[in-house]
Amino acid sequence: MKPTFYSLILFLLIGNAISAQQVTDVNKHIDKLKVYEKVVEDGFGTAAVYTELANGYYFESDYKKAKKWFELLFEANQASKSDQQLTRRYQQTLKALKVSSKESPVLKAIGQQSASLKPNDKGDN
Repeated sequence: MKPTFYSLILFLLIGNAISAQQVTDVNKHIDKLKVYEKVVEDGFGTAAVYTELANGYYFESDYKKAKKWFELLFEANQASKSDQQLTRRYQQTLKALKVSSKESPVLKAIGQQSASLKPNDKGDN
């Protein structure tokens, strides 16, 4: 009788530990990009929010959405013209979408069209 009792107690303790672990992971799957989009939708878009959205979609390889947020960032003149990393990522986004960087009004506006990507350039991934 004692081995069965100890087995039951052990089973209950393991089950309780597993269920407690599942409760602590509630916020694990929050999509921060959707939260940032909601912030912009509510009218609180800032350079930091646009940058997070552009970089987030860029690193998820969702280049169509990344392009949208890079363009909002640059068109609002909220990105520094000296921020070469953002400009480079925007150029790589255009390249992935097979859009010529020479056709980009954003790059023309910030004077970066001469810094187009070379065919063998891997970028900053």
